Amino acid sequence: MGCSLRVVMLRLFAAAALAVLAAGCMRLDQDIVLNVDGSFDLKMTFAYDEKSWAESAKALGAAISEEDGMGREVPPRLDPLIKEAETRAKLDAAKRAGVEVRSFKVAKAADGWLSETLEAHCKDLAALNAAMRAMDKEEEFALTRNADGTFTLVSKGGESQLPFAGELGKEDSAEELKKLKGFRMVSAVTVPGEITASNAHAREGRTARWAVDAADKDFLAKFKAMAGKDDSVTFRAEGFKPAAGESHRYLRTDLTLVLNADGSADVTERKSVHDAFFKEAEARAVAQQGNSDALRRMFDEQAVRDEFKQDRQEGEKAGVELKSVKAELAGGWRRIAKEMHCRDLAAARAAAEAGDWSLIRSADGNYLLTISPSEDPATALPELPAMKGMIRKMWELQRLYITVRVPGDVIVTTAHETSGRELKWSYDTTDPKFDEKLADMKKKGQIVSFKGAGLDLKEVRAEPKTRGPQSIYGYRDGGGRRKPAKPPAEGEAPRESAPAPPAQDPEAPRP
Repeated sequence: MGCSLRVVMLRLFAAAALAVLAAGCMRLDQDIVLNVDGSFDLKMTFAYDEKSWAESAKALGAAISEEDGMGREVPPRLDPLIKEAETRAKLDAAKRAGVEVRSFKVAKAADGWLSETLEAHCKDLAALNAAMRAMDKEEEFALTRNADGTFTLVSKGGESQLPFAGELGKEDSAEELKKLKGFRMVSAVTVPGEITASNAHAREGRTARWAVDAADKDFLAKFKAMAGKDDSVTFRAEGFKPAAGESHRYLRTDLTLVLNADGSADVTERKSVHDAFFKEAEARAVAQQGNSDALRRMFDEQAVRDEFKQDRQEGEKAGVELKSVKAELAGGWRRIAKEMHCRDLAAARAAAEAGDWSLIRSADGNYLLTISPSEDPATALPELPAMKGMIRKMWELQRLYITVRVPGDVIVTTAHETSGRELKWSYDTTDPKFDEKLADMKKKGQIVSFKGAGLDLKEVRAEPKTRGPQSIYGYRDGGGRRKPAKPPAEGEAPRESAPAPPAQDPEAPRP
């Protein structure tokens, strides 16, 4: 449970398919206690054989290789599984989320096994998940109250079964199975009441236990039974008071666009993030050499002003006037608000860095304003189950609210709320209608058609699409500035943008 044995095993086996099943040199022992006040006590020990891991790395390098920028073959690298300095930095950040680190030790045994052991008290579910992330366990816990008054604690890995997992047990994988003889994962969860249901391998009073050991005869059967299932335990407990969930782990963006009757536009952008999440994400980015500088600049008033000034000098925000920027840290939340006046929608689009915005006048004199176009079925990529889960996980790290005011009476719109000439779209994974809203955004887009009587607004076509994601606020990893490619001149063939560097920190919030 907890670190989700299913996901840990599948990941290890997938890597082992290329590295001669290096999973045979790993062990995990984990104990989680859920207290009656909703807090958690965690003890986790992970160990691996450094020598075997290094040998697997050599075998991997001999089997496959990659090409560097010069076309030379470079063998892939298996990084050490325990990085003490990085883990300590992430644990330090997790303290701000309510993790009390009672002890963290790294030790090397005489037989060459390196281990790390964490003992911690977590004030609530959010803190438990923060501790798991600090230990490089990406699984998320969820605690729900059922209709019958019971509670269910689930460890969600968020990943589908990997292709190699289905090959275990076949004749051609027999040799690989032998090399897993040192593989062992044991996890126990103790709850504050009577267990009524669980998919654990064993129950001992209020403790549910999952144990997978490659030396056991039923190892393969256990592994296959766990594939595709979340670890869970349901219990009944009088007086149990679960603490609030991870309400702070997101970046909120409020974007307001006011299209005026004279063709000008006002854009207000507000961002907010809980300071605990900000510092946790920043520490993880530093530890993993990610884009921590960009995150800090996002909420730095002077940095936002300096960037806008540089944009103006480079001609990228012509027609945009920065009216105000205000940043604050209050009540545990970092907030920043930026107000801009733009000569037209094209300038507003540049101000908000929103290439999809467009305004088209129809033959009957009315206007169609597009914030986000509908997805073209002919060019849309197939939505694989694994990709769908990844997309939702990204959305769980953000809240997006868009408000638009138009200068004419609304004819038709895809907005979620309408009040006169004001329209609102909202995207929040805690909203029961979130999946429906996200599907509608892809199918219908974010649009509003309004009457054009007495208006003479400048038409604005959508910008051509660029390949690859843009960095946060125009900065690449490490803080170096990376400007987006300019659209081609009339008659000129579109220029392909350079591929974006891979994201270093999946936990950093994305706007």
